[in-house]
Amino acid sequence: GRAVSVESLMELLHEFSDLIQDRTAYFLNSNITTPLTSPHQLSYAEVVGPRLVVFFVSHFWGTAFRHFVATITKHAQTC
Repeated sequence: GRAVSVESLMELLHEFSDLIQDRTAYFLNSNITTPLTSPHQLSYAEVVGPRLVVFFVSHFWGTAFRHFVATITKHAQTC
């Protein structure tokens, strides 16, 4: 499957936090993930290593990415 773990999301936010700040997934996609993945013609999940996950999360790309990661992290801690 092509899933991204909570840990991978946290690592992405940590590595690029100065650039991401309060920006959305739209910014993240065009400025970080696409440049990282397009040379390999892979999805971000494939680049970081797909994982089996317990929950699938669909999200609005217009939310600040750090808020999305915080929400997913909190949910993972309660499960």
